[in-house]
Amino acid sequence: VAGTFAYSPGPGTALGAGTHHVLSVTFTPQDSTDYSSITVTRTINVGQATPDLVVTAPGGSFDGSPFPASVSLGGPGNGPAASLEGTPFTLTYYLGTGTGGTSLGSTPPTAPGTYTVAASFPGTADYKANQSKPVTFTIVSGTPTVVLTTSNGSPAPGQAVTLVATVSPAAPGEMVT
Repeated sequence: VAGTFAYSPGPGTALGAGTHHVLSVTFTPQDSTDYSSITVTRTINVGQATPDLVVTAPGGSFDGSPFPASVSLGGPGNGPAASLEGTPFTLTYYLGTGTGGTSLGSTPPTAPGTYTVAASFPGTADYKANQSKPVTFTIVSGTPTVVLTTSNGSPAPGQAVTLVATVSPAAPGEMVT
């Protein structure tokens, strides 16, 4: 039987989490002489989704700058994100391997060492609260620059030479010992 369908809510509508969402469809036949329109209504419940938080923390070589991690929502086509439904993720950094070390709060580390970071999401009406798997990363010590020069140019064989070593730290504020 030829006719048209009308859906409520319309096709492509994303329903939020909750109970008793009403869905309906109305069929209107082209031949209204032999057939009549009909509407069917159903209710459904939509549960909260669990966000898949993926943390990336590349670490690197000490340069005095912070080494921030980033959060992505797991799944194809998802990239770095700062929030879900306007609710921000929280990154927490820990000293050492695992989340049992001293919490550094949300400030990315800047000093050489081993750190762990985890992302958490407090939840919304549509998404459950969740935490990422912890990711451990390392900031390795920088390599200082050493320049060696002679005090008297090009010495002759047997002539005493004084060498001067100039050592520069890998990054501003780093101590060379």
